[in-house]
Amino acid sequence: MENKRYNFDINFVIFSQFPHHLNYIGSSTVSHTLANELALLGENSFIYSNSTPHKQVSCIPWGSGIDYDNENTIFILPAGAGEHTFTNDIPDFINNSENIVRHLVNYQVKQYPKENKLYQLSRYFNTLDKQKVDGYMPILDIDFDLFKNHNLPRSGRCYLIKGNEYIEGQPLYHNNSDTNLDNYWLYGEDRMKYLAEM
Repeated sequence: MENKRYNFDINFVIFSQFPHHLNYIGSSTVSHTLANELALLGENSFIYSNSTPHKQVSCIPWGSGIDYDNENTIFILPAGAGEHTFTNDIPDFINNSENIVRHLVNYQVKQYPKENKLYQLSRYFNTLDKQKVDGYMPILDIDFDLFKNHNLPRSGRCYLIKGNEYIEGQPLYHNNSDTNLDNYWLYGEDRMKYLAEM
């Protein structure tokens, strides 16, 4: 029988910037997947959201207050540019907690308090010069029901455009017969099936 280590002295609360899981927004998927990965490692992990697709993770209803042990509770907040921060939606009790980890899921655009820990999703996202980076917290989420090898012949070319927009003067490396992977008019499961077929 396999020995598993369960640590119930420390709680991880991952803040989701949306009240519900949105599988077509990367930073939402990252938050929910991180909560699940911590739970699979035997940690006492919660998602601050009304819903999650992961059975191992308990939800703390979005917008509610909670009682917690300030010494043994770590809040993980998405960080970065644009809608990845939504600091105005983070409740005061979370902002005032002693153990905050910022999870940089996009480029850093503002300085975070030195008391906070900062972990990058990947080295791709730049940080500000004066910000100390404590490490990396990569997330890999693959739906194996959709993404599998069907042993079909491969042909054609595809492309994507970062941010789903053209930048003026940017060279175009694709032609009209290539397929654009940034198919943002499809949402949720339809978008995942589209990508799996590609």
